[in-house]
Amino acid sequence: MKKIVITALVLLMSAGAYAAGDKSKTITAKSYGDKWPFTFEKGELICSTGIVVLKNSKDGKVYALNGMANALADSGRKLGKSPILNNKAVTKHDPQVAGYQMSTVDIMMEGRELCN
Repeated sequence: MKKIVITALVLLMSAGAYAAGDKSKTITAKSYGDKWPFTFEKGELICSTGIVVLKNSKDGKVYALNGMANALADSGRKLGKSPILNNKAVTKHDPQVAGYQMSTVDIMMEGRELCN
């Protein structure tokens, strides 16, 4: 029970508004070439208290990239005013492996670097 309460508190604290200490940078499909895994062309990679997300520059939707962000997406939490969404809906199918989506690990790792 204690572990659940602590986890819930961490999630609530990290689901707060987009804080001044958050770090971000713009990334594009052009810079990643064939390794770009998303159906949109440009986004803002954000690290907010260990939560790594990608905000679609075109429509403003925010997609989870790491475990903490996925937990928030699953619980319906927001980053600022934007709900955090699962990235599967905007991840391209892998052209080399039938039935699988492209990996988002490289972008997630770049986002983790922002956290440091």
